[in-house]
Amino acid sequence: MPIVHTRFVVYSRSRHRRHSMSTAIDLIPPLTNGPTAHYEDSARPGFPVSSSSGPMTSVRFAFWSVTGALPDRHLGRDSAFVQTEPGLTLDVGTTDVHATAWYLPEGGSGSAVGVVIDAFDVNAGGFVDDNFVSVHPDDGLTFAANDDGFVPSASLEHVMAYLTLAASGRPLEAWIVVEGAEVVTNEDLTVAPGSSATAFAFYHSFPALPPRPVDTFPDGPVPPRIDWYDGRPGPMDPLISQFLAGLQIARIARGLTHELQAPVLKLAAKQITMSAQAIAEHLQKPLTPPPGMPPKG
Repeated sequence: MPIVHTRFVVYSRSRHRRHSMSTAIDLIPPLTNGPTAHYEDSARPGFPVSSSSGPMTSVRFAFWSVTGALPDRHLGRDSAFVQTEPGLTLDVGTTDVHATAWYLPEGGSGSAVGVVIDAFDVNAGGFVDDNFVSVHPDDGLTFAANDDGFVPSASLEHVMAYLTLAASGRPLEAWIVVEGAEVVTNEDLTVAPGSSATAFAFYHSFPALPPRPVDTFPDGPVPPRIDWYDGRPGPMDPLISQFLAGLQIARIARGLTHELQAPVLKLAAKQITMSAQAIAEHLQKPLTPPPGMPPKG
């Protein structure tokens, strides 16, 4: 039976540079648990640690990273996931599980005022050095943001995470502000003037779902407008694809130069408006239950 490998680590960067390799320094020796089919643990919110190069410091809990767990459809979790709650509960399937509690050193970015950023590969369970952001309106901060992992907060800045990582192709799942109170809107991390924070962009590839059979209606097989019977998302008609395409165009526009953003956003708005209106009209059409299925009530 598989075992669970557990680590409690502090996030550390050599010379405060992402491209000098982000590392995990163990706070205690790694643990092994099992063999087991179920695992529970809880990360302490924070505690003091001894440093060989200086006085005693302290760390605070940031998030759990897990790979190899049994997926949990009730929690919407894949076999790889992250969570910011200290309490961890998971089931073990047929492979070993690696669970890592990540901590941040007290003190954040030191004397500099701004936001520490980095990119985390959820599937791999670790930080990566890919370039992953552009900064606006001060485009000149983009290189340092990717190289040093730091954005000064002398003025308002928008840190736009790339929608995918170049090396792995993994899509952006979410920004998570693990320290501070910066505002996040989709791929946009807004750095407020004078603020200090730490935020990580999490990239995650979900496994492909098996194809679902086409529902059969009285007049023959057709893709359902909505999977009316059990509420699961089904193979929606092209109108939904058109709506989602509009949202994707809007997200892509955020990473373009200022000269191109306005016309592309206008196109996205038109696409979203037209498809939303068509969807609303489409949903008002009556649905007929497939043969042999009782009416939903």
